[in-house]
Amino acid sequence: MAWVMALTVKLHGAETWQYGPLSHAYHPVLDGGLKQEWFGPLAYHHQTDHGTQWAFNGLVSFLRDDRIDATEWDILYPLLSHERFGQEAGWKLLNLWSLNQGVGPEGTLQSRWSLFPFFFHDQAVGDQPAKTAWMPFYGTIGQRFLRDETQFFLWPLYVKTRKRDIITYNLLAPLLHWRKGDHLKGWQWLPLGSWETRMSHTRTFADGRVETIPGYRKKSLLWPLFQYQQLGLGSENPSTRSALIPFYRYEKSLTRTSWTFPWPLGVTHASDTQGNYREWGLPWPAVVWADGSGKTTRRLWPLGGVQITPTQRRAFLAWPLYRYTERQTPETTTSRHQILFHLYKHSETIQQNDPTSLSQRWSVWPLFIRQQGEDGSMKTQWPAPLESLFGDHETINRHYSGLWAIWRSAHDTKRGSHSYSFLWNTWRLDKTPEEKTMSLLFGLLRYKQSHQQPLWTLLGLPLNRLKDTP
Repeated sequence: MAWVMALTVKLHGAETWQYGPLSHAYHPVLDGGLKQEWFGPLAYHHQTDHGTQWAFNGLVSFLRDDRIDATEWDILYPLLSHERFGQEAGWKLLNLWSLNQGVGPEGTLQSRWSLFPFFFHDQAVGDQPAKTAWMPFYGTIGQRFLRDETQFFLWPLYVKTRKRDIITYNLLAPLLHWRKGDHLKGWQWLPLGSWETRMSHTRTFADGRVETIPGYRKKSLLWPLFQYQQLGLGSENPSTRSALIPFYRYEKSLTRTSWTFPWPLGVTHASDTQGNYREWGLPWPAVVWADGSGKTTRRLWPLGGVQITPTQRRAFLAWPLYRYTERQTPETTTSRHQILFHLYKHSETIQQNDPTSLSQRWSVWPLFIRQQGEDGSMKTQWPAPLESLFGDHETINRHYSGLWAIWRSAHDTKRGSHSYSFLWNTWRLDKTPEEKTMSLLFGLLRYKQSHQQPLWTLLGLPLNRLKDTP
């Protein structure tokens, strides 16, 4: 059916048309181009100057963006998807099966694929051999699980990992391991204890700069009951942390002191001399009282609370009934109001250098979502069961929105263009400064008014003759 859509677009060029319940074509107010919708909510094709997209709503969708040389296929999203960006491409099946291909640093084609969690394979690149792993039997895994490389035999019987310069050998991971690295060594035997140390040292860059790498010492006994750490050794602000669970937790540095008795649901006190900051919790984080030059907190969870920092503000009332967040950057201020998580949400972003540049979003799950762009454009959709949860999610909008979007409206305030659609264009109204068109029953009954006399048509036949206005 996709080729039928494309052929129809090619035959009609950039004109709009209505074929009764078969299809409806129009120029989208905000996205531009030509959009053709087939059989109400079942399928559509959208052609613009920079690409195309089409979908059998809920089943399969396609996107091509010529501006960035990218394509995307989605089948029963998020079940199966394919993405290509330039020379990089990948397939994904629910994050269980994946295949990725791309061009390596030396210009050679490389690929990696996996069937999680049973099989992993990375193609050989340059002088690097191929890496293959069959879980839990044996193999080598590259650049996964937060490690540069993982070798294993009868996982978890023997596991060797490498992360930068640190190599860890595990027996019955993670119970027993020993570790070595640049100025580092240590061991762990859970739950009996662990010991690890890294000496402070320097690193010289190619431009001659010298950087000091702080060291540390970490110990534990009957983990996690007793823990002792010395961090930032060799730096200007070393710190010490210790804990004897469930009796206490203690932390001290040159500028900060923090303790909890008992841990974790006891009295907590923290002080920062550098920021003149004091915090009390009883127990933390449910009840908190904090003051300082950079932070103020009042919290009595779940009744209410407020937290203020130079760049953020947070507040809640009868959590999770109402929540408010605000974040500031040098460029923007973003605020959000929420009632019962996603039941009601309102967010807005204002540019610091232009308070009139405002983007907003309102949603009531699952009823509707309304969005306002920085240029004043507005679009609304009823209902919005997924859109009100995930916001302006491109793939969800492309793949699913056409299924349930009973009401749609779009407004371009700069050009003075507006469009309204009810029941998949069963009734549709489009207005521009030059003309106004209305269609009913998928265009079987139409109305058009421009600089000439209004024209009514039924099944494509005029009901009144068009005459020039005097």
